[in-house]
Amino acid sequence: MIGILPVIILQLVLMNVTEDTVVSTRLKNVSTQFAVLASYIDQNTSENNVLTDRGLAEMADNVVGLSVSGIQIIDRDLNIITDTYRINTGKICVSQDVNQCFNGRNFSYSDKKNECIVLVHSIKNNETGNLDYVMFATSSISDIYSAMSSVRLMAISIVVIIAVIVTFLAFFFSNYLVRPFSRINDVIKRVEKGNLSSDISLEG
Repeated sequence: MIGILPVIILQLVLMNVTEDTVVSTRLKNVSTQFAVLASYIDQNTSENNVLTDRGLAEMADNVVGLSVSGIQIIDRDLNIITDTYRINTGKICVSQDVNQCFNGRNFSYSDKKNECIVLVHSIKNNETGNLDYVMFATSSISDIYSAMSSVRLMAISIVVIIAVIVTFLAFFFSNYLVRPFSRINDVIKRVEKGNLSSDISLEG
């Protein structure tokens, strides 16, 4: 069992490293695509020279797709002017991420609890240069965690099978190796009882 412990520890470490690497790669890819989407919206607002709630809502609907599963656009008063999920439009946004973005910080990160990637990007009015809107988007990574759960379950099953096999082999070989000593012990007991004709003949 002591020999199996390093295998279990190695399996846990490899699974965590693999999960972090896959999520990090997805985050990098989605962030790149989201930056392109944000540039697309910036470009269109620049060409139209006007930022309207309806125009932003239409653009958000156009760019949402496979990489980004949902987009919200929030104005300076923290009103959600559009939500591609059609759930929060017209409500007030109380996200700390949005507040930080209005202070000039664009960022993205993975949210393991909600199994998604969060992306926050500012939208500037190219005429005034003011940061009038923030685009808040999410991208699901539940497929990654689902796949990793399946792999983790398979790895645990393999470790359990190996543990059973190793335990059986250890029990078998320990009995095999101890058998000559048991015979010596039997002979010693007979000699102690006065049977001096006992012969000790062992090989191996």
